[in-house]
Amino acid sequence: MPEHPAISVLIRTFNSEKPLARLLAKLDLAEGDEVLVVDSASQDATREIAAGLGARVVDAPLPFSYSKSLNAGFNVARNPLVLVLSSHVLPMVPDLLARMRTMAASFPSDVWAIYGPAGISGRDDLGTKEPVIFGADQYAGKASIIGNANTLYRMEAWHSLAFDEGIRTDEDKTWARAALALGARLAYAPGAPVLNKSSYPLSYMFRKGQSDARAVKADDAPPMSLYQLGGALKKMAVRKLRGEIDWGNWIRYTAHIFGTFSGSRLPKDNTPRKDPNVRP
Repeated sequence: MPEHPAISVLIRTFNSEKPLARLLAKLDLAEGDEVLVVDSASQDATREIAAGLGARVVDAPLPFSYSKSLNAGFNVARNPLVLVLSSHVLPMVPDLLARMRTMAASFPSDVWAIYGPAGISGRDDLGTKEPVIFGADQYAGKASIIGNANTLYRMEAWHSLAFDEGIRTDEDKTWARAALALGARLAYAPGAPVLNKSSYPLSYMFRKGQSDARAVKADDAPPMSLYQLGGALKKMAVRKLRGEIDWGNWIRYTAHIFGTFSGSRLPKDNTPRKDPNVRP
């Protein structure tokens, strides 16, 4: 791989005008890089803002699924590296792309994806300062970092393994497990963090919590108990009191916890939505 490979930044959007403008202003794009905004029929100014700031707007296939939106973006990306960012993240370093680019060029080719921290506090997730490369035997201890809020993929890896469009959510961990099963390795990059600052309505966050819980629910798993719910809510409250998260993230991810509690009581289901107006 070239020393300074070009990056295609892939951002999935839906009514994301405010966070998208904030994110695009913070990207340290270099010559040859491109920005792809895969939009799911936004009704605000998302598409106009994206085009006005130099992004290429791609129509996401409907009904919505995370996998279909990702595959649509990868299908038109021109560069050997694709950085998937959520529209509502904010880079915590001024040279996010440069750091990801350097690591991708230095890592072995069997490292198919590099995950940067993308938590709601903008902090490191694993308590390490150095990049970590891991294989299938270490997945269990690294599962918490797997996501598509801040992940750099090799395009050749996607050609070998596209995202599964037969599921509604959990496409990130499903892809990671499949990649590891094929013998690939993954990496964690603590020095390339973003702050996950959601701006979605509480109703969306609740529904997403439900979907996430139902997608990963084991057939024989008991529902989330009131004790577990209380513990999760207490942890969020403590983080808010310590100043680790802001008001917006606290209230929205509290709604997500309640959605998880509700979803744990519903049947397992990760089938794609059929209604084009429903997300997730």
